[in-house]
Amino acid sequence: MRVLIVSPVYPPETGAAALRVREMAEKLLRAGDSVTVLAGIPSYPAGVVLPGYRRRPLAVRFHEGVRVIRCRQFVRPRGSFLLQLLSEFSLAASTAFFGMFLPRQDVVIASSPPFFIAAAGWLLSRAKRAAFVFDVRDIYPDPLVELGFVSNPILVRLLRSLERFLYNSAALVLSVSNTQAEKIRSRTANPQKVRLVPNGVNVEFFRKRPAASHPVWKKHALDGRFVAVYAGRIGRAHALHTLVRAAELLARDPRVAVLILGDGAEKQKLQKLAAELRLKNVFFESERPADEIPHVLSLAGAGICSRAAGEYSRDALPAKMFEYMACELPVVMAAECEGGRLLREADAGIVVPPEDPRQLAEAILALAADPAEAARLGANGRRFVSAHYTRDKIFAAMREVLLQTADPKSRRSGARRTVPDA
Repeated sequence: MRVLIVSPVYPPETGAAALRVREMAEKLLRAGDSVTVLAGIPSYPAGVVLPGYRRRPLAVRFHEGVRVIRCRQFVRPRGSFLLQLLSEFSLAASTAFFGMFLPRQDVVIASSPPFFIAAAGWLLSRAKRAAFVFDVRDIYPDPLVELGFVSNPILVRLLRSLERFLYNSAALVLSVSNTQAEKIRSRTANPQKVRLVPNGVNVEFFRKRPAASHPVWKKHALDGRFVAVYAGRIGRAHALHTLVRAAELLARDPRVAVLILGDGAEKQKLQKLAAELRLKNVFFESERPADEIPHVLSLAGAGICSRAAGEYSRDALPAKMFEYMACELPVVMAAECEGGRLLREADAGIVVPPEDPRQLAEAILALAADPAEAARLGANGRRFVSAHYTRDKIFAAMREVLLQTADPKSRRSGARRTVPDA
């Protein structure tokens, strides 16, 4: 099977999206498929092009045997929404243009968001006479509308029309959560094409790794303290002001510290808030290389997931939650979402309402005060993801349905395609 993956990010960029696409590509390659990835020039999340890729319209690299074609796009440090939109448009145009020079494919998988790169994937699928597979990690334009980035009614209608077009044009739509999948099914003419492929986790890579310390711990004198860590993107949807406000309530307890590890559009606002509150127990670090994350999580006392209140967040099944659980880290979920329901099922952490600093602080304190309970919740999480959410199982099931989707006879007959529950 010849597979083309169109994605905004790919390692050496960090984050859940880059990791998901990399593991998808590598597992397809090991299964005997021919895999090419079209991605933007590495610049996420800081909006600065990495050395070795500057002043090049195109760069071809091989990562673990996967051919990765990095396409030039408009890149600026994160700022206004309009500049971000321009960057996403330029990425879609660039991947569509350079992708036209590739040979025929059997399947084109477009990973979204950003929204417009999915349109580039559809265009390439038509040009290559391939099945179009829409890999949906967030349902756009929902967050753009709910978080206030887009309010013009005409623009909202145009984006909704593009959303419906992409769903209806896809031979297969992949969704990362059950709640999200049901919402997509209600918006497409053929609900049977929507299948669940959750993020999951590589349990061999993400596991508890005993270590005496880590440079971040030494830098901030965190050794011996109970550290509640948030590791991931820092955006408006994550409502991390809640965690900073919770740290204010925890400031009187010298045992407890909060570490926010990552980058994103809201980071400077959070740093300013922490400075205004004169907090000495909140520490910020830029996103670390992927191979350091298991070590960092193994030293922490709790892993934090946070989402803004609202309908959009109900779909969320955060990838970072699986990483915390695989590293035997109890999770505090400050959100009303599918991730919270799964966490309760696994008995692997504490769920509190979104944007409630007091209840978030109380949950962190409860885990700090009871190491045995924290260890029990962490062990439960590891067992749960090992049984139900390993990426080996998830992507093996995904490949089976891709093989059916790539079969022209299957596409013409409209045969039902199923991905077994992961």
